[in-house]
Amino acid sequence: MTVTEVVAALIWEGDRFMICQRPAHKTRGLLWEFVGGKVEPGETKEQALIRECREELAVTVSVGDVFMDVVHEYPDLLVHLTLFHASIAVGEPQKIEHNDIRWITTAEIPNYPFCPADEEILCRLRSFSKEAKHMRVNFGPKPICYPQPVFILAAYDEKGVPNAMNAAWGGISDDEEISFCISAGHKTTKDILVRKAFTVSMADVAHLIPCDYVGIVSGNEVPDKLEKCGFHTEPSAFVDAPLIQELPMALECKLKSYDPASCRLVGEIVNVCADEFVLTDGKIDPAKLRPITFDPVNNAYLVLGEKVGNAFQDGLELQ
Repeated sequence: MTVTEVVAALIWEGDRFMICQRPAHKTRGLLWEFVGGKVEPGETKEQALIRECREELAVTVSVGDVFMDVVHEYPDLLVHLTLFHASIAVGEPQKIEHNDIRWITTAEIPNYPFCPADEEILCRLRSFSKEAKHMRVNFGPKPICYPQPVFILAAYDEKGVPNAMNAAWGGISDDEEISFCISAGHKTTKDILVRKAFTVSMADVAHLIPCDYVGIVSGNEVPDKLEKCGFHTEPSAFVDAPLIQELPMALECKLKSYDPASCRLVGEIVNVCADEFVLTDGKIDPAKLRPITFDPVNNAYLVLGEKVGNAFQDGLELQ
């Protein structure tokens, strides 16, 4: 018997999913099923599902990952049914092809007689957690990760004038090393290459506006931008670079390398310093420091500081 490829959609609305009742005059009449239908020649399964939902419900769906697929033999045909996670992108479901449409919870499944091909799927759905049902959305290759730091890099130019910039693409790359991705066109990059040193301050809530400002305005165009945003500097005691007095924590670094092709700048961490008021029992206290992190999706700043667990300790309970 030839296998007929069939697709269907698992569409959720809160904790309920959509089911449709077949017309009385069709085979398996008045039984319940997931919206969908046969894959036509030349169609992908995803294309077929979009078409079927448009024809049967007058909606446009966004097709996600496969929930599961089953093979079932009816007296009149052998079907390979692929059930996709899907969501309604446009429109409200209409009873164009079906006798009825319902939204039900997994607990209500026994109240509805379904097509036999759906039974294996329904068994899995009954044990399917609410958390697991949400489909993943693909965003493609983008510079999205959490958390992303908000570093303020500062350096002197050849005349000893301090400058600074806001950088998010960076982090610890070895025990005494920090790396960044910053382009050669930045004034701060040029200054670091001249003086072979820089400092890295943690942007904080108290100075969010000036920290954002130094990322908006270029030192190539506004050489006194630190003065304009209200920052004051003092020389580092460890490297030939300025410390921003208003920002309470900083790394003092020597330049190790810079690759203009990849824009990777690597620094040796010579010293870490912090103002006493952000310390608790002699240690840096994030709740007092209140550093901010960059949200690249929403172009926003978020505050860090809440302790939620103990690193390299809490996971031991699973051993």
